[in-house]
Order: sequence, then structure tokens, then C-alpha cells
Amino acid sequence: MKKIILLIYICLNGLLHAQDVTPSDTYVRTCINDIECSSINSSSFLFYDEARGQFYIKIDFNRLKTGVDSVDFWLNDLTDTYYYFKASLPPDQLPTLSTYNRKTFRLVGQAFLNNVWHNQTIEITVFRAEADMLNNTTDADRYAAYKVNFNLSIVPRDFGINKKPQRLSNTIFVGVGSGRINVLKQGMESLLGEAYNHSTN
Repeated sequence: MKKIILLIYICLNGLLHAQDVTPSDTYVRTCINDIECSSINSSSFLFYDEARGQFYIKIDFNRLKTGVDSVDFWLNDLTDTYYYFKASLPPDQLPTLSTYNRKTFRLVGQAFLNNVWHNQTIEITVFRAEADMLNNTTDADRYAAYKVNFNLSIVPRDFGINKKPQRLSNTIFVGVGSGRINVLKQGMESLLGEAYNHSTN
């Protein structure tokens, strides 16, 4: 009985934290049979675990759908899975908030999609939002002041996506501009699925 109550508590806690998570605008593009397919929506979630020094990206392809089948067909092979990326990023490497600093990192990590892990390297640029310069943000809540730019490529055959009905074979381009970092708090681990405990070593 105690185990059941604990599980219910964990689930409810995760749902409450999910409401506090801020998504980032995401542009996704690929090509099928010489037809360019693209979509843009708030479908990415960026997380930072300060205690572990880990940076995460989560992409929810379902949020990219428009509701029009003739437009969304190319997303059908992606909407039953999430894309996760996980890499080490020590907090002392992040730019300070004293000035309009920006810093580019080459993150060597691993990506997860369609139940497959694959090594991936992504370059991200972290900077302080210009609007925040007027707010005198302190280090206590500095992560809310950061913005993140990056792009990445997903090769369908690396994750077995090319074997699904739509036969996606061309590289999928993903771009995020001025993304928002969500601090990973206790109870939010479930939002990252198995990516949270997966070792990148």
C-alpha cells in the first residue's frame, strides 16, 4: 500500500512540475521524394541539472503537427517517440551574467530516438537575453536569464526511422532560437524518460 501511495505521489509531483516547464520554439525540416516538409512550434524542452552538470534536449514531435493529415504525414513516423540529447556541461563553464556575454559549447553526448542510443555532437550558444539586462538577475535564478541557440541533424538510419512506413531517409534538420532553459528540479526526472539515468561515458 505504501508503495502505491509513493507511486501516486511521484506521478502527481511530476505532473505539477510539467506545468512549470517552458517550451522553446523549434523549426524542423526534411525532404521526402523531392518535397520539402517543415514545421515550427514550441516543441522542444531544454533542461539543465546543475547538481549533475548535465544538459538535456527533449523534442516532442507531436507538438509539431498542424492537424492537417496531408501536411503532417511526414511526422507520422516520429510522433510515437521523443528525441532526447544528453551531454555534460559543468555550471562553472556557463557565461556570467555581469555583461552581455555569449559562449559557444561543443557538446559531445548521446541522442535517443526510437529506442536507439547514438553518439552525437551538438554546438550550442548560450547568452543572456537583452531584455533581462534591465532586470538585474542574480546568480540564484540565472538559468532563467539564459537563452540558447543551436541546430542539430537527425539521420533516420542511425535510429531505424528509415524502416518505418514513411521511409524517412533524408537528414532531419532541427533548429532552436532563443531557447529557454528549465532547471531540473526534484520530481521532474520522469520528464526525461530513460535519458535521465543513461550514462554518456
